[in-house]
Amino acid sequence: MIGRRWILLAVAAIVILALTPIGATAAPGGRLMRWDLHQLVPGPTHTMPGLTNVSTVPAGQPFAGDTITVTGTGQFNITAGTASGGGTFVHRRADGTLVGEGVYVVTRFRSFQRVTPNGSLEGLGIVDTIGPIADARSGIARLRVKLIAADGSMAGRATLFVHCHLPGAPDIGEGIKLIVDGGPAFTTLTSGLTLFHILR
Repeated sequence: MIGRRWILLAVAAIVILALTPIGATAAPGGRLMRWDLHQLVPGPTHTMPGLTNVSTVPAGQPFAGDTITVTGTGQFNITAGTASGGGTFVHRRADGTLVGEGVYVVTRFRSFQRVTPNGSLEGLGIVDTIGPIADARSGIARLRVKLIAADGSMAGRATLFVHCHLPGAPDIGEGIKLIVDGGPAFTTLTSGLTLFHILR
């Protein structure tokens, strides 16, 4: 119970930090962007942060079949090379056995791969409640994260890849990948939705 309560408090702190502008505004000529693992909610269909994304270790690799389930949101500045945000993670074996759970915190921006053409959600009848629908972007963000177990102990460091594929863009996949330093490489995009928005 204490561990789960700690996770909830930590997630609340991460969300507040993630949605607070990082280092003020974007650098001249740069882009301040927001990323979200989101869900599509009916009536009318609209975006909402909070969906879990799942990634799996592929067959033939150490820890094959293990899954990582994550939530998350945050921001990054492409030019300044800064980032913030985080979320929760749950690591399970292929048979469903719980390995570990906790929170992760973004510690560093690595890169953002733009996609051309960008694609769009416009004209699909979707209401974007996260940001202006015209500011949604496809791409792949690469972020460094710190993993913290439910008991507050350090669980490791990893690289998080966030893939967003808008309709009409080249197929770069949709979801997340997480490669743990010295541990599992969850590189199969299994389920989940993501979004990037330019913050103006």
